[in-house]
Amino acid sequence: MNEKNSGTLFLIPTPIGNLDDLTFRALKILKQVDLLLCEDTRHTQILLDHYEIQVPKLSFHEHNSHRRIPEVVEKLKSGLNLGLVSDAGMPVISDPGVDLVQYLRKREIPVVALPGANAALTALVGSGMIALPYVFLGFLPRTIKEIKEVLNKTPQMTTLFYESPYRIVKTLEIISQIDENWELCIARELTKIHEEYFEGRAFEALEHFKQFPPKGEFVVILTPRIIEIVAPSEEKWQEEITLAIEAGDAPNLAIKNFAKKYNLERKIVYDVYHNLNR
Repeated sequence: MNEKNSGTLFLIPTPIGNLDDLTFRALKILKQVDLLLCEDTRHTQILLDHYEIQVPKLSFHEHNSHRRIPEVVEKLKSGLNLGLVSDAGMPVISDPGVDLVQYLRKREIPVVALPGANAALTALVGSGMIALPYVFLGFLPRTIKEIKEVLNKTPQMTTLFYESPYRIVKTLEIISQIDENWELCIARELTKIHEEYFEGRAFEALEHFKQFPPKGEFVVILTPRIIEIVAPSEEKWQEEITLAIEAGDAPNLAIKNFAKKYNLERKIVYDVYHNLNR
């Protein structure tokens, strides 16, 4: 159903640190909207004061967003234009708002996303690491077990995630447990006076941030891990392939899967397996 004559929701990126990193278009829209949805109205007011903008504000964060959605929709239906901002950077990414955008899209209520500052991409570009392909994880889970599961399942590509100063040391300890030589880059206080990029291995980063207690928000960038899969000795080939056959695989399929698993030539595996069975 298309809501005729409804207002528009503008997704407005805000600076991630330096207040000058606001686009002309974002500044224009901030001045024009009838109401501004803010993750933290006090934090957003600092930006508004800097640019001498006066606009009504309404809190819209993870704890009240579901309750606010009906109210926001009614305001849009009445023809008001609304803006959505997070505390820093692009809204919706690791911030509340995705449920609202999905709700509006399904009802064909206009949503306009403005381009602008983003901490993850800024860190990736500044790090000098291979930018493509990459995967962005947002914030990691809370428990050690969940963090290890997520990082161990990470595809073989550059991996980015956000971290807080309160958890960065603990997270680096977990990464070091997985692979202490994992190459990484940690970007801190991006666009601010004390901007810092730390490059090195996981254990070196752990030692650094233990020695210098971290401040500010972090973007952690992990390089693709080279996981070497070592094939068992030929004497063990028969055992593993036989187990696969007993589990229901046809012999040729079991041999094919074994060869693929250990990056071996299928014919060599076939010959070895059948010679061991003679």
